[in-house]
Amino acid sequence: MLERLRSTGRTKKTSPRPPGRPRSESKRRAILTAAYELLVKVGMAELTIDAIAQRSKVAKATIYRWWPSKGLVAMEGFLAATRPRINYPEGGSAIADIKAQFMRTARLYGGTTGKVMAGLIAQGHSDPEIETALVTGFILPRRREVEKTLLRGIESGELRSGLDIDTVIDAIYGPLYLRLMIDRGAFDDKWAARVIDITFRGIVVQRHDGQAVKQKRRGYS
Repeated sequence: MLERLRSTGRTKKTSPRPPGRPRSESKRRAILTAAYELLVKVGMAELTIDAIAQRSKVAKATIYRWWPSKGLVAMEGFLAATRPRINYPEGGSAIADIKAQFMRTARLYGGTTGKVMAGLIAQGHSDPEIETALVTGFILPRRREVEKTLLRGIESGELRSGLDIDTVIDAIYGPLYLRLMIDRGAFDDKWAARVIDITFRGIVVQRHDGQAVKQKRRGYS
């Protein structure tokens, strides 16, 4: 499914803005907040534009003018609430940055956000609009961020050259989505640290000097 979505996501817009008056930023925030809160409360299947309008105190016609479907406003609400919490840091070590981001994502998916994400993925199987919005608005941008970080690690000499970047990303983040979708256990820090440590053993540059010892002590190899 992901290969099809990658190609789809590169050619479609998630939420084309119709002509008309510019959005009121305060109303936009109210709508997106209401959409996310309702996603958490009732799920995607039970979400309605009427409920979003009532909760946000913004007219239904206004919502439809800015978003042509409940799927698009729901996705934008989810992205607005989630993206700032799992952005990649940019510190001195690419390995440390990926590990920190992975740990934050695992903690987030262990709570309400994970349930919402699982519902959106499931709904996307029968709703191409939600599927495309999820991939273009969330999955592909996250993959581009981790790709950039991995390339930084290769350039700095932390990671092996010649890595298949797409496969490495799948290896790191695949366990998150497997556990999310089939309920294979808790997203605790101990599990998340094991996933990262096992994955990075295959891609770090193996050194036999003091630097390698420091990395091992930090749990990167």
